[in-house]
Amino acid sequence: MTARILPLVLVLSSLVAAEAPATPTKWLVLTAVDARFRAPFLTDAVFQRYLLDPESPPPEAGFKVAAKNGKLAAWALAEQNEKGEFVGAPGRIAYAFASVESDSDQIVMCELRGGSRFYVNGVPYAGDVYRLNRSAFPIAMRKGANRVFVAGMRGGRFNLRFAPAKGPVYVETRGLIRDDVIGGGDRPRFARLRVWNTTTGPLDIAGEPVPSRASTVVDVPMAVDAAETNKIAYEISVRAPGAAAPTPVTGSIDIKPKKNARHYRRTYVSAIDGTRQEYSIVPPADDATGSGGPKGLVLSLHGAGVHCPSQANSYGPKPDLWIVAATNRGRFGFDWQDWGRLDAYEALGDALTVTGADPSRLYLTGHSMGGHGTWHLAANDPDRFAAIAPSAGWVSFHTYAGERETGKWTNLWHAADGSSNTLGLIDNLKQLPIYIIHGEKDDNVPADQARKLIAALKKAGADPKSHFAPGKGHWWGGNRGQGADCVDWPPAFDMFRRTRVSKSSAEIEWVGADPGIDSKHFWAGVQQPLVYGEPFEVRGRLRGENNVPSATTKNVRVLTLDLSGPVEIDGQRIEEHLGRFQRDEGTWRTAEIRSGEKSPDRCGPFKRAFNNRFVMVYGTKGNETENRVLYERARYDLHVWSYRGRGCAPLLSDTEYLARRDSNFTGRNVILYGNQDTNGAWSDVLPKSCPVTAKRGKLTLRGKEFVGDDIGATFVQPRQGGRALVGVFADTGPKGARLGNTLLTFVSGVGYPDFAVFTSKILEDRDAGVLAAGWFDHAWR
Repeated sequence: MTARILPLVLVLSSLVAAEAPATPTKWLVLTAVDARFRAPFLTDAVFQRYLLDPESPPPEAGFKVAAKNGKLAAWALAEQNEKGEFVGAPGRIAYAFASVESDSDQIVMCELRGGSRFYVNGVPYAGDVYRLNRSAFPIAMRKGANRVFVAGMRGGRFNLRFAPAKGPVYVETRGLIRDDVIGGGDRPRFARLRVWNTTTGPLDIAGEPVPSRASTVVDVPMAVDAAETNKIAYEISVRAPGAAAPTPVTGSIDIKPKKNARHYRRTYVSAIDGTRQEYSIVPPADDATGSGGPKGLVLSLHGAGVHCPSQANSYGPKPDLWIVAATNRGRFGFDWQDWGRLDAYEALGDALTVTGADPSRLYLTGHSMGGHGTWHLAANDPDRFAAIAPSAGWVSFHTYAGERETGKWTNLWHAADGSSNTLGLIDNLKQLPIYIIHGEKDDNVPADQARKLIAALKKAGADPKSHFAPGKGHWWGGNRGQGADCVDWPPAFDMFRRTRVSKSSAEIEWVGADPGIDSKHFWAGVQQPLVYGEPFEVRGRLRGENNVPSATTKNVRVLTLDLSGPVEIDGQRIEEHLGRFQRDEGTWRTAEIRSGEKSPDRCGPFKRAFNNRFVMVYGTKGNETENRVLYERARYDLHVWSYRGRGCAPLLSDTEYLARRDSNFTGRNVILYGNQDTNGAWSDVLPKSCPVTAKRGKLTLRGKEFVGDDIGATFVQPRQGGRALVGVFADTGPKGARLGNTLLTFVSGVGYPDFAVFTSKILEDRDAGVLAAGWFDHAWR
């Protein structure tokens, strides 16, 4: 046994300390000088001054930091209490700094609660901003003084804690994703564990190569007898480079046995990143009054901070309906947008399969953030659901989430997040039976949010039903429903029972933000718009003039119609066709999409590359500094994805990726970090026609050169030789790469178009630092 574990012990021999560094109680703090928005690029005077070049002199008490808007703030000494509050702080704190002493070079586990990110000696790590009691990261501390910056405080306070790294791996058991072991038939049950590599070198964890201080996830089979089993036992295989054999890491996790089957959790494997995710199910009540045949299904979307079992527990069982509570990829997740919307559909797809529910009896509801999610999903996919019932839902980031940024590129950023514009998609919503529920005294989501949508719907010709509960706040109950009345509202469920999903429609009015979100509406489809980043419209009638089906379009280049015989498009009659039409210079003709062009399942904008079981690849062909910064950049994104999306992705060097691509990563999306000089996978995955080239000191976009060592870029392209995508964080040097640490890639309401090129000037003046941004056309040009 000693011989088997010796290689792992050697890896840690110089790194394990008897005690982790003490948590600082005295900090230098700085009040906010920069405005914060949901925007792709944010001004950040502190990052510009101290973190763009981590060797810059550290803060000193009394030193002033100036923002572009003229605001000044000075670093001030402040003492932190046990709650993480700063006694006597001069205002809302934006950054805190401390020098932390370590008695040796060592790896420690560090956990930040209440802050979105922190930096140790310039290296970025994600924090537990929502205080979810998870995500401790292994970090490297050097002997002597270590510079620690904390940013993104929620409520002006945070707690930072260090703990020793006890072994080569750290098994994270908090925030467990697992099946409940009752209900749902006879099938394997799993718990999903996150395993962190806490060494300074790579490890093979359960067959997956994991670089230093990165993670993977492992599925552990669970016992079936929940009545008597309250532990999950696991054994994980860990192998160090050169080890003769793997070392098993064993342990167990206490779980609470499920006492009844009113609702239970079920897991599935997500196509987004290949990880196991969960949702909760409320089975139909065993009641003879239930209708015969397959039951209906209600998809329920939870509010911010709510766990899917708690959402499910808010409903009483119904004799004729399954109720399914998805997760949004987490209790806060993505506001049911971006990957939150995908999660809702993945959970729904799995639930329809396992329940056998009638797809014509599919309904959508949700509360608070989930009320917004109800509006969002329905507005972007109006023919999927028979009826919707948003409760305490807000309209959009434009109307609810406070001030949005303004600047030279504002319209472009909003266009890249066009699906968020609920009011702009009102013609889709007016087609649905809607029941709106809201507390009159709601001080979280004001009732005015519901009234805005009611007014817009009525102006569009709809007649939504509503109930504004007198004297009620954000969350309320009573005796009307079997659960919480604000979600389990009987009149809304009565409306559900009276409606069915329409199989077709004689007339359609369809407004789409993006074919990548919704490309089909009854008998019409849009494969490509004329101009990407702008909405498209299709309005049609099955019985037009002379009984010939007709359609009028706006911003549509490739249209599909599931019709035979003559059709009329924008006044042009086409006698014979294959159901697919292309518009060239104002004239429609029968056509097919050419191979390699954009399509609904392979298109931008940039954030869409984080899908299709994506793999993250960092460059190692540069010098020592370049390689280290690229790895730290990629690992930071993995940390953020791990926290916000409760997910994971393979994190590989370019060399590792190229050695395994044909056997492991065929057909999967790739996220590249670096440039043509530093990342050896660049020319392997990007097409030869890629309009962006990046090298040390220079980036070229369609022949236009941008010179400097502080240039960064984000762009998306088709993956060479397949149907996948490549998302690229390009740079012209370490400063350009570090700019990526300030991006809000995984924040909902933030849109990045197909490409954006920027310099470190974004830290000073946001949009003024953007050199170019926009969309590639249908041929990725």
